[in-house]
Amino acid sequence: MLGGSLEESLQPLANVMKCWVMWGADMKNEKSLKPVQLSALKLIAMGTPDYQVAERLDVSAMTIYRWRRLPEFEAKLNAVTSSGLEEISKTLNATALTAVETLQEILCDLSQPVPIRMRAALGVLGAMPAVNGALEKGLRHRAADFDLTQRFGVQGYTYDSSGNTCGGGGEGIVTV
Repeated sequence: MLGGSLEESLQPLANVMKCWVMWGADMKNEKSLKPVQLSALKLIAMGTPDYQVAERLDVSAMTIYRWRRLPEFEAKLNAVTSSGLEEISKTLNATALTAVETLQEILCDLSQPVPIRMRAALGVLGAMPAVNGALEKGLRHRAADFDLTQRFGVQGYTYDSSGNTCGGGGEGIVTV
């Protein structure tokens, strides 16, 4: 059994929704941008292409381009997308762990039909290149941090799983 209720499984999604609700409240307090610009921000942050944003808001694509170059527009868009990406990343990480546990249960449960276990095994094997690529990227970052330290005595940008900087070379290290 995987453990955990449906409510616990949906908690990361609730956190993302809370982020979007707080973002909407924060957007109303923004004084330097007009309401139509705030609407454009919301659409762009959700991944809508600029030309479609322009069509929806009845402005030209050039207007969207000019808005994107405004420092306050750019800053707000960066803040919104980075906070949203962080929440999505946390949700995906939690979901990935649950998926791996589920696959492991299916693979080990001999009462499951062979085709189901075979598809689960193939799915795991198909995901391995992406996992290995991410691990390889982390190792390259760690090597670059080590190189910076050795050459210039400069601390690299290596973080532990809690987001605290560390000296590199340990369990649970995430390199950015």
